[in-house]
Amino acid sequence: MNFNPMTSIYSKGNACFLANISNLVYEKDEKKIETAATLLGYKAKSFSIEKESIYDTECTVFYNDSCVIVAFRGTEPGSLKDWLTDAQITFASYLNVHVHHGFSHALSLIFEDVLKFLDSLRMDPHPRTYWFTGHSLGAALATLMATRLCLEKKWPVNGVYTYGSPRVGDGDFARMYNSHLLQVTFRHVNNNDVVTRVPSRVFSYDHVGQLRYFDSSGNCHTDITHWNLFLDRINGDWKGFFILDHFKDHLMKNYCALSCNDKPCE
Repeated sequence: MNFNPMTSIYSKGNACFLANISNLVYEKDEKKIETAATLLGYKAKSFSIEKESIYDTECTVFYNDSCVIVAFRGTEPGSLKDWLTDAQITFASYLNVHVHHGFSHALSLIFEDVLKFLDSLRMDPHPRTYWFTGHSLGAALATLMATRLCLEKKWPVNGVYTYGSPRVGDGDFARMYNSHLLQVTFRHVNNNDVVTRVPSRVFSYDHVGQLRYFDSSGNCHTDITHWNLFLDRINGDWKGFFILDHFKDHLMKNYCALSCNDKPCE
């Protein structure tokens, strides 16, 4: 896993590294996270709240002299069904646009604590680049964290790599986000991943960033037509026994395998 903290363009090596970081933060033992971080050349600081709802919020900041990676933990596989059932369409106002109320609330629970720690790192003389990543619910929180630091704090953002992200806000939010962060945001979608389809566009939700789509054969696409996307998802359904494929494709271990394979994104 070769991570280049100095580039803003898409990198398969960075996608692989950050996918594994997004997988690592599912580990419940902070000591194991710290040990793994040390082996990768990073220190780690974890933040969490007492679980008050299904929108549990946990985040780990990985940092060294070159960069800071803010990684949010996603939805536990066992609670994914409940999380999808409770994927409310309610909006919250944010800078004259609208974001998902549940995601916004979940981030607010630890935002100030994480910001205080990041501010302390900025006091260090080492110039660092800033990266945001996560899977599932963690992808939504990483997107909102990057948004708030970029728009409210005017911090530079080098990269936002998400895996299996739900839609985070409405079309106005997506346009605002993309006007600032489109060039550094890469949204990975694995074939029939059900989470990437909620909340529905019917309720004015829209995706952000640049799509990196893994087809049913594991090939990575940077540009795919709606028709070819439809046909590939049908193919994935036949290969993966329909509805089971929709949940299997969401698993973080599969995003890690796809992000780290030898196939380039084309």
